[in-house]
Amino acid sequence: GARAIADGLKDNTALTSLDLWDNTIGDAGAQALADALKGNTALTELYLNDNTIGDATKETLRSTVDVLNVKRVEQKLPTLYLWL
Repeated sequence: GARAIADGLKDNTALTSLDLWDNTIGDAGAQALADALKGNTALTELYLNDNTIGDATKETLRSTVDVLNVKRVEQKLPTLYLWL
């Protein structure tokens, strides 16, 4: 599921948009995605609406994306937009 997708995102250099809307992704899968985003510079859109992600994990995802976007601005890379 989401963990396998997260593994692929770690080395991704081409995929810019990922729509995982309404895929019953839970906290473990969302955390794996958050971890994978830390090293990803290509993805610019991630849709995770209507999944079963808890509030604490949503906040972790938001924080991860915020930190990542600061680094991206410094490196003149595109911003990552997250929809929850």
